[in-house]
Amino acid sequence: MVKKLFKHECIAYCRVMIPVCVLIIVMSVFARIIQLFESDNVVYDIISGFTFSTFFIVCFASVFAALIFGVIRFYKNLFSAEGYLSFTLPVSSTQHILVKLAAFVLFQSVTVITLAIAFAVVFRLEFIVELFKAADYLLHMIPNITNLHIALYIIEFVILLLISLCSEIFLYYTCIAIGQTRKKNRVAFAIGVYFIYTVIVQILSSIVSVLTTVVFASIDTEKIYAFITDNIIGCIHGFIGGAALFSAAFTAICFLIVKYILNKKLNLE
Repeated sequence: MVKKLFKHECIAYCRVMIPVCVLIIVMSVFARIIQLFESDNVVYDIISGFTFSTFFIVCFASVFAALIFGVIRFYKNLFSAEGYLSFTLPVSSTQHILVKLAAFVLFQSVTVITLAIAFAVVFRLEFIVELFKAADYLLHMIPNITNLHIALYIIEFVILLLISLCSEIFLYYTCIAIGQTRKKNRVAFAIGVYFIYTVIVQILSSIVSVLTTVVFASIDTEKIYAFITDNIIGCIHGFIGGAALFSAAFTAICFLIVKYILNKKLNLE
């Protein structure tokens, strides 16, 4: 049943995301064709500017397409009238959550790959290759770095990216889940929860920034800089790993909140 549910979820995503991805590729091809007729003509400048502006707008919008669709589908399937049907299936609340998460991550990844292909088409593949060469050159400027560490950085960054995607969607899942505990104005309450979360994060960030400034002003920063310089490879691994662990912990907390509300506080009336 979980496989069928995931298949159904993917079909729903395809109806929205395939046209978006096709539009991105079409706009990239059109933008590339425009470049073949470079001219100082005013009409060409207008058409070229409009084409590239539209291309970037479509790319920017596509980044949020899967996220918006995933949030709407999560709400409708589990917390609206459709929830009566969803919870009659022989599937647990955990499986419902994980199926929706997997579909979101899959199609968000497809969108990113599509964007990479589109930019390669528009700005030529050679440009992308040069970017990779520049990144490789900068990494090899780090003393004693090896190809093994570079490979680990790439793997760690991909893992961090995937976990960040999960934490991003789970934040919205949590706001929706908390919002539906109200009898009225559930969507408005969910938006309010997100707003409160944003305010709290801003306040905590400000406090951490002030404390960090105070601490660094009272200690010998030269020793810290020297330590980082002498252990730059390990520090980069530690920074990426720490960010991944923090995102994973946040995702886990959000997951437990959503699961608890689905199991104990679900109200479809």
